[in-house]
Amino acid sequence: MAFLKRFKAAPPPTATDVVLEDKPLPAAQDLEKHRDELSVSESLPQTHNENIDPELERRVVRKMDFRIVPLVSALYILSFLDRSNIGNARIAGMREELHLVGNRYQWLLTIFYITYILFEWQTLMWKVVPPHIWASFVVFGWGLIATAQSGVHSWSGLMACRFFLGISEAGFV
Repeated sequence: MAFLKRFKAAPPPTATDVVLEDKPLPAAQDLEKHRDELSVSESLPQTHNENIDPELERRVVRKMDFRIVPLVSALYILSFLDRSNIGNARIAGMREELHLVGNRYQWLLTIFYITYILFEWQTLMWKVVPPHIWASFVVFGWGLIATAQSGVHSWSGLMACRFFLGISEAGFV
């Protein structure tokens, strides 16, 4: 928990933070006298800083869009591929190699979604832990577990992998 205490401090101000002007606050009597004179724009803080160059802001947003969106899209596609890949493994002969009899294959499918639903609360971790750390942790765990599935030689081992895969993908979503 000492690790998380580092991130409890207020983050440094950014260029998009609300900036309140340094106007002195009116006295209560003056406020009553001039209530009708105050416009809504004066009484509310500005949500956009006029000091930001619109061209610079547009370039920064575009740069982030070109870097973040393709990465997240690729991870989502890999996540979907990984989720549906057990069907391909069944067709390729997993049923015979792991001796899946009865409803064992259905349990392999179900255990993933059970843990996926039970650990959906991990999406709140994006607010607790800085996103770059949380994303690295979850994607690394997800990749490690997905890779470990290839070396499994028993139904119970694959059940364990699918269990942990559901946990890691719940944090990724």
